[in-house]
Amino acid sequence: MSRVPIVYRVSWPALGLHLLCFLALVWMLKTVWYGEKYSGYAVPAAMLAYMACSLALRSTIAASHRSAIRLVRQGRFEEAIPHYAASYEFFRRHAWVDRFRAVTLFSFSGISYREMALVGSAFCHTQIGEGRKARELYERALSEFPNSGMATTALNVMDAGRQSN
Repeated sequence: MSRVPIVYRVSWPALGLHLLCFLALVWMLKTVWYGEKYSGYAVPAAMLAYMACSLALRSTIAASHRSAIRLVRQGRFEEAIPHYAASYEFFRRHAWVDRFRAVTLFSFSGISYREMALVGSAFCHTQIGEGRKARELYERALSEFPNSGMATTALNVMDAGRQSN
């Protein structure tokens, strides 16, 4: 694996929602399903159910995105680009899935999948020497997500590099 930086910003409200859902699941298993006799199994069963559901949702709904990240970590940047494009298109067509990702994907990311796809694709273009395409994608990310710290930082670095040459 390469030492490619992976940025992950946490949405604290989504994390709180996950914690509340997990506690509700534990309570439900403990009181309704298992009863007093097997109540000690409620927490491990809830953990297993949560993990299984999380993996299933992310492996199916966000499959292209996960493939892109895996390829980037392997340093296969050119191969990752079409996966980022597919991820962007999926989440563009199904914006509600991305908007409610805390529930639909069990994700507590503070960054939308569409923003991650644009910035990830731009990063890949930078790595394969396509600076003009990377700049275009970073600017697109900023136009769609004006508070994108990743796109802003990348463009600042690109501008600084151009000024020093």
